[in-house]
Amino acid sequence: MRLVYLVLLVGLFGAIAPPLAAQETPAEAETPTEAPETPATPPETPETPATPAEAESSPSLIGQCRLTNRTLSVYTKPSVAADSDIAATIPAQTRVTLASDGTGGWIKISEPARGFIIARHLTACPTATAPTPEPETPNDDFPFTQHSALVNLTSGACRQAIVDLAIRPEPRSEARPFIGSVKEGETMTLTGQSQMGDEYRLWIRISKPYPGWVSGGVEGGTNVELCGE
Repeated sequence: MRLVYLVLLVGLFGAIAPPLAAQETPAEAETPTEAPETPATPPETPETPATPAEAESSPSLIGQCRLTNRTLSVYTKPSVAADSDIAATIPAQTRVTLASDGTGGWIKISEPARGFIIARHLTACPTATAPTPEPETPNDDFPFTQHSALVNLTSGACRQAIVDLAIRPEPRSEARPFIGSVKEGETMTLTGQSQMGDEYRLWIRISKPYPGWVSGGVEGGTNVELCGE
């Protein structure tokens, strides 16, 4: 009886339990035959740090001129200590020549005495103004203003005759014989020599067209003009 009951239970359990589903084996993933190329990475170059600009050095003061604004003592050392003697005394408004760039409020000088002075008592030297040159004239004793064509009669300069001119052997009206002539409109080359004659006649020595002397003009007048005018 028990055996029959056991068989019935086994059959009943088999009818109720669902069949086990067969487990599917997933297909294996395809493995690529070749690995993808990795782009080459350029080697890194270390950045070179920027070189800082060199600091501009101040111009040296050595040899420069300064003016004292008070009476100064010149010491043998840059100090007023007992071991620094007074070598000289410089009055106010005296020009001194610097011999160092200065440090610690002191500066070395070479003229008018050698030693150290206190730098704060110095000022800039005044700039010398060049004198205005006076206009050139052949002779400062002329009682007239010389014509501009008869000024700066330098060697090689050119002048053009505005009247016919005789070329004489000497700077005199009576000098004979004539060497030649320069016709109106013709040019002549100067030697750089000139001479004032009688009646304030200015004689000009020329080298071309013939060597000799011609009359430049009388009492501020002129027989020549600048070439090209």
